[in-house]
This record gives sequence, structure tokens and C-alpha cells, in this order.
Amino acid sequence: MTTSFARGPWEKHRVWYELLHGNRGLIIWDDRFEFVNRDGTPGPRGIEAGSYFNEITKGIGALLINSTRLADPIAIHYSQASFRTDWMLRNQPRGAAWFDRTSSSERLDNEFLRLRESYCRLIEDLGLQYRFVSYSQLEQGELARGGYRVLVLPDSLAMSAAEVGAIREFMRSGGTVIATGEPGGFDEHSRKLASPQLNDVDGQMMRIPGDVLNYHRDRLLGKEGVVLEAARKVFQNADVRPRYHVVDESGKDAVGVETHVFRNGGATIVGLLSNPQLRVDELGPPEFKSNERFEKPRRLRLLLDADGYVYDIRRGQFAGKRDSVEFTLDPYEPVVYALLPAAARDLHVAAPGLVSSGGTAQVSFSTDPSAATSVLHVEVTDPSGNVAAHYSGNFFGAEGRGGIQVPFAVNDAPGKWEVRVRDVLTGKTARRTIEVRKAAEEVRTRSPNSDPGWQRESVSLHRATGPERRELPGPSDSRHQ
Repeated sequence: MTTSFARGPWEKHRVWYELLHGNRGLIIWDDRFEFVNRDGTPGPRGIEAGSYFNEITKGIGALLINSTRLADPIAIHYSQASFRTDWMLRNQPRGAAWFDRTSSSERLDNEFLRLRESYCRLIEDLGLQYRFVSYSQLEQGELARGGYRVLVLPDSLAMSAAEVGAIREFMRSGGTVIATGEPGGFDEHSRKLASPQLNDVDGQMMRIPGDVLNYHRDRLLGKEGVVLEAARKVFQNADVRPRYHVVDESGKDAVGVETHVFRNGGATIVGLLSNPQLRVDELGPPEFKSNERFEKPRRLRLLLDADGYVYDIRRGQFAGKRDSVEFTLDPYEPVVYALLPAAARDLHVAAPGLVSSGGTAQVSFSTDPSAATSVLHVEVTDPSGNVAAHYSGNFFGAEGRGGIQVPFAVNDAPGKWEVRVRDVLTGKTARRTIEVRKAAEEVRTRSPNSDPGWQRESVSLHRATGPERRELPGPSDSRHQ
């Protein structure tokens, strides 16, 4: 969960960024009534956000949330003790002036935070992803349990004996440790030790040459070369390479493009988004306070590890069977592809042709079974062509099969209603017409077999609130939603 409180193209980028990083909802902060006017009508910020909010809530958000986000076997040590110890050491010379510092002050000149930020951007620029491993996870054996090959220690100067023991075991098992500073010079209570706890194995740790601390700034000016190439060799020597490469028109690895990989059963989802510096206004001198390098469309190519059937999820189009995809990356929006082992099957929808008002129509779906959790976006329209939002939404099923109920109200307009269905993963569509007649006509409803495993996912946005979720009643439950 994250908060949305800004506007403009970079806010659109940030919303997509958060979704691709695993966030599952937004708290819309609207203290100035810019999202919704005081009279309840959409405000300028709400109108601006409408296009991408609507796209996300019409299926792609549900698909990503119900898929597993993958990371490479890279762990970044998250050490609260090191953060606290570093803060005390840096602020001790200031005396009582430390009290005047705020969270904004820390963002501006805290080198501990900047170093961690640089390691994140460095790994992402290599086409890789990572996970943070906390001090308690490290003590509890997460490195071995998670199958990690590389551990990054970004100024991890304060550690417990158990953390140090886990790192030693990781190194004995062949793991690679990348370190900055003197790891373990203090214990977990910020007590300075006679010598760093990993001093005897310091020579076995990797040190990336160059200015790693300022990598997050230097990349904005195209000055990432030395550090990036040195880091690439370290990860390659640890047998950690990106599964999917993004290259520019000259064939060189593209910098400033983040690769997000998700798994959903037999389907792989690859999302690509430009990767600027999110808080560029905090980077010091004027020459660093610009994302200009990443603010224009770029013509790129995604290299796959093998031939596959590629579907453009946002466009709802089949891109062909291929081992690479050419695309133009917008600076503020992602491209998202589904990679399937075989061509997707057509989507089939079965529904009764007639139903009485007050009755329930059972609608069944059959779509491509590649995804373990299928996501279909359904729109039900009335005889005037208006979308009935209370019958529409995102629906889930297992391995391409399932069904939903449409509980028509007694006062629903008689006539021909339409059920439009789209498989979010492949873009396949289908539609069926249901004629609703007044109950007095005693029309018997015909119901195809349905799967009670389907759910309804409904998202409604309110000021400063997150998404709400309701389940669809089972086949024997005819309550209206």
C-alpha cells in the first residue's frame, strides 16, 4: 500500500512503478480537494489520473497482484542497527543541533540511505532484481532457505554475532558477498568492537571499484560506465545473469529500464518501465536535478531466452511467436508482455439466452489454461448500452475455467443485455446476449454448468481510502450484489 498525493506525468509513472513493485493499493491523499471537488465532481487531478486508474482497475492490476513477482538470487542486507549507528556517528559532531533535523534532512544528506539507493539502481540497471533481507531474517537462515548467491552489505557496520555467523556460513557455501565499509565493526546494540567481526574474511569479499555511493546520481548524466561494468563482472562471476535482456538500437544493454518478471502458472509476465531517479529534487547540485536522460521515448528490443508466444497485455494483442520484441518505451508508462509456451486458446462464454427479471443468469467461461489464476474483465451492459457497474468487474478462475452469476434485479430494464468478457492475459474477447423479460412472463432460465471457484473482485476509490474487496456468492446464493 502506498499514498498518492501528487499529479503530472511522473505521478503516473510512480503509480505504475508501485504496482510493478508489488504494491496492492493506493491511499489517495486529497486535502486540497484536487482529486474530487467539494461538490463531489471529479477535480483536475482526478480527471488526469482517470485514464491510468481505469486501465489498472480493469484487469491488469488484478493480474499482477495475483501473479508471483520474481527476483534474482540477490539479497541486500537491511540493517536497522547499522542505520542507527551510522546516524549517531554522523550527528555526534553536531551536538544539540541534531534535534533540528527532520525526515527531509535525512533524505538530503544521509549517505547511508544514498548508498542503499545506489545499489538498488545499479542492480536494476543490470536487468536484475533483488530482495531485502532483514537482520532477523539473516539470523534465521534466510540466505540458505532463499537460495541466494549474492549478498550486498551496504555499510552494514553493526551486526549481531548470529548475523555474522550466517554470513560466514554463506561464504563457506560459495556465496558472494559485496561489501562497502567495514562490516560488523559494532554489535547490534551499537557498541564499538575491538575489531570488525568479519575482519578475517574481508579479503574474500568483493569491493566494486568506483564511486558506488553516487551511482544513483551519476547515471542521470551517463557516467555509470565504470561502476556498472565492474558490477556486471562480479554478478556474472557469481553466475547471476538477467534472464531477459533489454538492448537499445545499437545492441547495447539499455540503462534506465527496469525489468519486472512475474510468474502465473505456465505464463510469464514481463513488465518494462523507465527507471529514473524518483526523488530527483533531493540530489544536490543543479546538474543532478534532472531526469532528462530518461524523459523521452526510447526504441528498444527485449531479448527472450527462447522462442515463445508473446502477447501485449496492455494493447490486448498477439505479438507473434518470436525470440525478441521491438517496442517503444514511453518515459511514464510500462510495456507489459505475457510469454506463453503455446498459442493461447480462444475464449468461450456460455450464458442463458433468456432470464426473468429477479432471476439469476449463470455465466461460464473457458479460456487459455496457461495461467494458474485466470483474470477476466467482464462488462455487463443494459439494453441502452450503458455499463452496469454493479454486475461488472474482474473475476478470477483456476486454470482457465469458471463462472459467475448475474443476479438481475426485479426492476432491471427488460430487453437485450450483453455480457462482454476479456481475458486480461491474452486480450481474447467474447460476448453473449441475455434477454431479460418481466417475471410475469414466467421465463424459465437455462443455466450452463458453472464453477463455484470464481470470485468477483471489486475496487472502489474513496478519498484517503484503499481498495475494498467483495466475494461473489456461490451458485446456490441468489443475493444481489
